[in-house]
Amino acid sequence: MNELLDEIRVVIVNRSPIMASALASLVDSDPNFLVVAKASSCAECCGKIASADPDLIICDLKSEELAGPVSLAKFRHCLPDVPAIVISDDDHEQRIIKIIKSGAQGLLTSNAMPATLFAAARTVSRGGFYIEDCIQTKLMSLFGGSHPGNLSNAQLNDRERTILNLIADGLTNEQIGSAVCLSKSAVKYHNKAIFRKLGVSNRTEAVRIAAEQSLI
Repeated sequence: MNELLDEIRVVIVNRSPIMASALASLVDSDPNFLVVAKASSCAECCGKIASADPDLIICDLKSEELAGPVSLAKFRHCLPDVPAIVISDDDHEQRIIKIIKSGAQGLLTSNAMPATLFAAARTVSRGGFYIEDCIQTKLMSLFGGSHPGNLSNAQLNDRERTILNLIADGLTNEQIGSAVCLSKSAVKYHNKAIFRKLGVSNRTEAVRIAAEQSLI
């Protein structure tokens, strides 16, 4: 993976050549991004990945022949180390959750502004999560204003919030320890406390939930 300040290499997934080219032109308009390949499906994307060596996939799920989450899940299994931003206009809450659980690190609607796309791309390419505000609102309505991970009762302290932000930035436990003057074992201890309070079992889930609730 390239560092955030380096050129971010992107693969575009869209069945429509016109839409793929339009999105590629938009992405290429920012000098920090470079579109290295375009694919018509997640399956084709898997075949192109070795030569393209991308840092990020931007996938339009509504252009997929297979059901979006199913196709995305297969793609994530094939390419587990390449983060993905999904563009989807599916507004059903349960299907939104299914897309997230299928491995999307970013989730946008087709109406997202270019600035939102670039913000999501930068966040996701450094290991964080980005969910567009209108999608977050939709998810909140499903849980009556509270998150299933019971974040309202999480009560993270300042140190835990700092570490959570560093986790979202993609830092390793050793790097986090250097940043906050803690040993690696102490960072692991704080990680466990964060996971327990958020009701999750790993870093990926912690970042996803924290992003949904604007904790990071």
